[in-house]
Amino acid sequence: MKRSNQQKGYTSRSNSSAWHVCSYCNKVYSTLQALGGHQTAHRKEIEEMRRQYRKKQHRENKKAAMAVEESSVNLELTLGNGDSGLDLSLRL
Repeated sequence: MKRSNQQKGYTSRSNSSAWHVCSYCNKVYSTLQALGGHQTAHRKEIEEMRRQYRKKQHRENKKAAMAVEESSVNLELTLGNGDSGLDLSLRL
């Protein structure tokens, strides 16, 4: 007696009730393998966005550091004309 595919444990895709949902975009796939490939593409996109963000941050930090180096700091001590009532004499 010959056994059918269903009796051997094989199931067709149409009989499968398991659906696999992408956690990034909620797209539905009938096989786990298809979902895995799809999510790999998402992970590559996300990693590229992170790389671009880090590159941008590095450029901005470098510009800020250069601006600080180029700017001159001018500290000026103003004592006034002595009318402020402050006693600035040194006592030992």
